Amino acid sequence: MSIPSSMSVTVTLDEPLVRWALSLKGTTPEQFILELLREHAMASPVEQALTLFKQSLLKFPTDIEFEVPQVIGSAVWNTYERATRLTLGKRIRKEAEALGIEFMHKTTANHAVYRRKLDASSGSKA
Repeated sequence: MSIPSSMSVTVTLDEPLVRWALSLKGTTPEQFILELLREHAMASPVEQALTLFKQSLLKFPTDIEFEVPQVIGSAVWNTYERATRLTLGKRIRKEAEALGIEFMHKTTANHAVYRRKLDASSGSKA
């Protein structure tokens, strides 16, 4: 099977996205969306995993300790190469404060354990 050099895709935008598309300055919606797709496709596995972690963390409970694979999901975690997992773990540990999590301890298997922080501005859990 040969892969074509280009592909045309039609996307239907709902009302909020139509308003957004009409508000773009200096580019067309088509160019902007194409650039977003290129950035996503070219992102490193670590960047993609970090994005998934951030999105999944928002839905994760605040009252329990967790390891990174519990947030991402073990099925996805197991698809990552060892180097990606290690680099992701180091990035999360380094960026814990910015992510709104705190490092708690390491397990006997040397896995980092975290907990979501309380939101200091509102007193509620982040």
